[in-house]
Amino acid sequence: MPGAKEQAALAESGDEEPGDPRLRLLGTFVARSLRPAAGTWERCAGTAEAGRLLQAFLDHNAASDPRPLLVVQSGPGGLVVTPGLDAGPEPSRARAKGLFFLRTKSEPPGNHSLRGTVLCGDLPAVPLEHLAPLLSEVIIPVLANEKNHLEWPHMVCQDIRHHAHTLKSDLLVIFEHMKGRTLLPLPVGSEKLEFVDGHSEPV
Repeated sequence: MPGAKEQAALAESGDEEPGDPRLRLLGTFVARSLRPAAGTWERCAGTAEAGRLLQAFLDHNAASDPRPLLVVQSGPGGLVVTPGLDAGPEPSRARAKGLFFLRTKSEPPGNHSLRGTVLCGDLPAVPLEHLAPLLSEVIIPVLANEKNHLEWPHMVCQDIRHHAHTLKSDLLVIFEHMKGRTLLPLPVGSEKLEFVDGHSEPV
């Protein structure tokens, strides 16, 4: 993420074309994340539709419309700006890496820095493949850890464990379905079962 001094230097640079300096600040993040060819961001931001979305994102009251803005790669050497996190129905867009921008304050960002007013982050080409290990290896173990339930009521602990298991099972089923395979949801407590190899056990 470019620092405040780097953003300010870019915004004040006399070599840049005239226009909203905040668009050039957004362009620094796009260049670092998506690495488009030179001039690609300028051409994208100069189109009527992208320009309307960018200006609305930068000027509107974030409290009234908190939707993020998504910039995705569209084919070789192209960029597309879309509202929200939906990359669109086209297969090429659906599997393209993206960069999202999210307003964090109701006040419009300044001309010299986006720090504190705009949050940005990478959106992988296949988000579900990143979501699955995040949930199963980080979030769900934390929620299911009984040491974190010491001060919680018993009913709350049971509810948390039930929803954590349901979320994990649903995610596994959806993930395998996307691969063309059928996986039935695992019953509660299946993670505590041990696999027994019948061929290795004495009769």
